[in-house]
Amino acid sequence: MTGINNFVNHIFLSCFFALAFFNAYDNMKSGMKIAVITSSLYEKDGWGRYSLNLLKALGGEGIDTTVISSDRHAGDFSAISMHRILGRGLKNLFTIPFDIFYLRRVVRDCDLVHIFTEPDIFVGAFLGKPYIVSTHGTYALRYLEKRVTRSIARRLFESATGIICTSKFTCRKMSIFCRLPQTINVPNGVDTEHFTPGMERNAAPFLITVGELKPRKGQDLGIAAVEILKKKYPSIRYYIVGNDRNDFGDNLRRMAEKKGLSENVIFAGSVDEGELLNYYRRSRVFLLPSRVDASGSFEGYPLSIMEGNACGLPAIGSFGCGAELFIIPEKNGYLIQPEDIDGLIHAIEMIIEDPLRYRQFSDSARALAEEFSWKKNAQKLVEFYHRAVNHENKN
Repeated sequence: MTGINNFVNHIFLSCFFALAFFNAYDNMKSGMKIAVITSSLYEKDGWGRYSLNLLKALGGEGIDTTVISSDRHAGDFSAISMHRILGRGLKNLFTIPFDIFYLRRVVRDCDLVHIFTEPDIFVGAFLGKPYIVSTHGTYALRYLEKRVTRSIARRLFESATGIICTSKFTCRKMSIFCRLPQTINVPNGVDTEHFTPGMERNAAPFLITVGELKPRKGQDLGIAAVEILKKKYPSIRYYIVGNDRNDFGDNLRRMAEKKGLSENVIFAGSVDEGELLNYYRRSRVFLLPSRVDASGSFEGYPLSIMEGNACGLPAIGSFGCGAELFIIPEKNGYLIQPEDIDGLIHAIEMIIEDPLRYRQFSDSARALAEEFSWKKNAQKLVEFYHRAVNHENKN
């Protein structure tokens, strides 16, 4: 009888502690309020997709979020519990003092400020709350490298409660200029339920690059490669997807026309996620032959690589940027030296000419993408939020 009583007591205590644990976990999830500052809520650009997807995932983890943004694009926030507050011109230097005065009242009840986009550190750091910063690449370095902003940028990054790096590559670059506080590496996520391979992959040699048309992304190298590959593959197509309303976009159009590639190079412009998915599914290989451009800009961690991977696209990227941490040669694609057009052409041919290799790369790309869901990223961030707040409370 004593043995039965002990067994019952053991079961009771186990259930009690399990219930206490889950209650504590639920309280931890729902008991925090975060102010988020972002420059974009627009699904047609990288920062916007990062912000929208991460906000949705944080809402799923029970985080009460107040959003502050200068972007007037309407986002669908119906799926998460949050307030949507549009700041008044965060990009305008002359309004920053007024924005800070106004926003200090907005974040009064928040536990922490999370600055999603680096330029907004010049507002978020002055709201009287502990703050953490997501760093994506070029913009984190731009303010640290420029003489006019170097001193204040270094002080603001060093004064942050924490730094979230989308790639270790970016963190290493930043550490040259300043002593970083506690950091966590949280790569960009991908919506693997939305970005999926099509029923049948297009057998034609269709290539794709996604991202705003900028010299650092190397779309001009893709066009140069297509000019040569067209002799062997007359039906080749190269989709260039992203904002093209700039001088570089105009130059690329003239380049394609001059080379007689008007029917082979398709400038899609900015597209929504539905259209973007269709372009990924029409393509066979994702290209990002990036470079460090004349201004020092580089690719920290392009979200589009993971979107392409999720759609089963092998990827070709360059050494010397964040892509080298997420493209595994001979597994889900190839890495080439910057400016190496011959290397780019060879890598494309290696992928499209061997059906077995293509299938292996495609399967590996999809498997890699599934490791980087927004939900997993949000869970890491919630844990980091609590560490950051506890760190501030101890100090």
